[in-house]
Amino acid sequence: QSLAEEVESLQSISSNLMSEICQLRDDKANLLFECENLGREMKKAEYQNDLYRQTQEVKISLLREALTKKNLEMAKLGERNDQMKSLIDTFQKNHSDLDEEFGKRDDRIEFLENEIADLMADDLPRRYIDVKNAFIICESKLKQYEEKIRLEQFLNNSY
Repeated sequence: QSLAEEVESLQSISSNLMSEICQLRDDKANLLFECENLGREMKKAEYQNDLYRQTQEVKISLLREALTKKNLEMAKLGERNDQMKSLIDTFQKNHSDLDEEFGKRDDRIEFLENEIADLMADDLPRRYIDVKNAFIICESKLKQYEEKIRLEQFLNNSY
């Protein structure tokens, strides 16, 4: 009997071991399946990471280009601002020069008017005609200067 019990006990142990072996095979298959899934998820994560990195590199590149472009625009605006300052300085100098010139012209006109008045008082027709011609020339030059001022004002208003 003891041999039969031992055989039965060994068969029970053998059955339990077979059952555990089957369970271990199932566990191994499940672990292999999970490893394959993890491998796929890792590849997917690596791909997404690479895609994100490439996207960030493109964004950085575009931002650098935009910054370079803005810097160039700012430099051009600075140059334009300097040009405008130079034009304003030139205009102010020309305006000052014209004021001085008109002051001289006003003095000359006043002198000629006095000369005309003196000549008319002397009642000398030939001298009157000469002075009148000089006065007409002076008026013509004055009109030229006025045209020049209008032109400069027009040019300055254009800026």
